[in-house]
Amino acid sequence: MVSPLPRAGLISDHIDVKAAAAKGIKIGHTPGVLTAAVSDICVMLVLMTMRRVEEGIALVKAGEWPQVPWSPFVMCGPSISHPSLTLSFLGFGRISQETLRKLLVFTNRDHPPTIQYTSSRARPNQKEIDDDFTKEFGVKVERVEKDTLASNADVLVVLCDLNPSTKDLVNMDFLKKMKNSAVLVNGARVSFIFLKQLTIGTSDQLGRLGGCIRARRDLWCRSRCHHR
Repeated sequence: MVSPLPRAGLISDHIDVKAAAAKGIKIGHTPGVLTAAVSDICVMLVLMTMRRVEEGIALVKAGEWPQVPWSPFVMCGPSISHPSLTLSFLGFGRISQETLRKLLVFTNRDHPPTIQYTSSRARPNQKEIDDDFTKEFGVKVERVEKDTLASNADVLVVLCDLNPSTKDLVNMDFLKKMKNSAVLVNGARVSFIFLKQLTIGTSDQLGRLGGCIRARRDLWCRSRCHHR
């Protein structure tokens, strides 16, 4: 008999927990160990996508940069320091909160962003919870429902728990509610986003997101599809 079964990581959805319990196998994992690493990657993806860094690197590597017509705003994407920015999080656990702390460094201090998030359900003391978050981060933080989150977001970071209620949570209906210029970063599990729809959808069907969809490379490679 194998006991215990260690898991070097945060997620155990690939382990049949009921079967393990039936055989008396204890499952251990390491929550919190990757908070800094994953939040770093999410911040990097947000900044790279908004400032079109990947596109610029591709042009240089292909030798096409000298042929790009000059313009004051060539390759300039939306700014994270915009005064009316709404930073949104699908899930607001420890990694989302650490990502927010790091992103706030790049935002407009005189006109700070609005922070919105959604969670599995509103708590009876939700206002008190949001007031505490607002005090902690120094900017307005509020929980909203999923549809409101999608329609208001300028930047949306997906970092929620994977369970039956969140699988394919970011589906076509969700994407259509998002702004034309919105940036979507998936820092969680690939199963949150209905990848089949991203693969076959046109930019109009995707709410005209303009290809501003990025995910952690380890998750995206596993799905073997990447919408640009």
